[in-house]
Amino acid sequence: MAYRNSYTLDGVALSNVSAGYFPEKSTGIRTVPAKRSAGISYPGVDGEAFLAGAPYGPGGVAVTMYVEGTDHQALMQNYEFLNGLFLQRHKLLKLRHDYDTAGTVYREADVKCTVSTELKLLNMNAGLVDYSLEIPKSFWRSAEATTTSPVLTTSTQTYTVAALTGGNAPVSDALIRIKGAVSGATITDVATGSSITLTAPLLATEYCVIDPVNWAARKQTTNTWALTGGTDYSNNVVSNEGFGSQFVMEPFISGGALVYQVTLTSSSPATSPVVEFRAKKAFL
Repeated sequence: MAYRNSYTLDGVALSNVSAGYFPEKSTGIRTVPAKRSAGISYPGVDGEAFLAGAPYGPGGVAVTMYVEGTDHQALMQNYEFLNGLFLQRHKLLKLRHDYDTAGTVYREADVKCTVSTELKLLNMNAGLVDYSLEIPKSFWRSAEATTTSPVLTTSTQTYTVAALTGGNAPVSDALIRIKGAVSGATITDVATGSSITLTAPLLATEYCVIDPVNWAARKQTTNTWALTGGTDYSNNVVSNEGFGSQFVMEPFISGGALVYQVTLTSSSPATSPVVEFRAKKAFL
């Protein structure tokens, strides 16, 4: 059964009574990442000027583990195992939070342990230990990436990126693929104004795969999302961003619901060209 603190860390279920450990009831859900101040203060002026798009700091989760053993030796060996699990430092660890009892709805985050406490003995065979987990990339993500594919036309159209519906945080790592035939295309995020433009043509049998995080693009002649092979097209994709990701989508309230929307336009479209977004949902 999944509870509010049903977690799996690096493939190890933290709720394992038979093994001698489980998250204690004070284990948290998550710490929503704080937004770093981006306002500007002026001498003699009250308050500060608002600047949109303040970046988020790391997120986090506070985990308190109950650990026990059949005797003190077994307790200490289980404690050592948990320390070895939580305190790995050669990689970020995948933390999974199950939302339902079937384990089919869950969120994932890459975490590192920043602080652990001394084992607080309840008796010689049981104790509590706290682990503070930090999410360097700020957000929780859905498990699988999904794809959505609107058609490009010469007129500017607003499109809801349905693949991201349900999320509530910025998405800056969506792969974008444009299939010709077009002589150019522009994609703009409605909420932020973040925009990318394809400035070179594509034939009806060609694809441009764009990786906004790495400011990279490849022209492919087969139906693939690969960022290797093909032709380097990075110089033919222009962004209005000056740093960070090349393109960011952010949700906003429309009709009482959170939506991710973009505007799309293209030049010289033929044979129903499309733009595709492949991304995981993001959550605060």
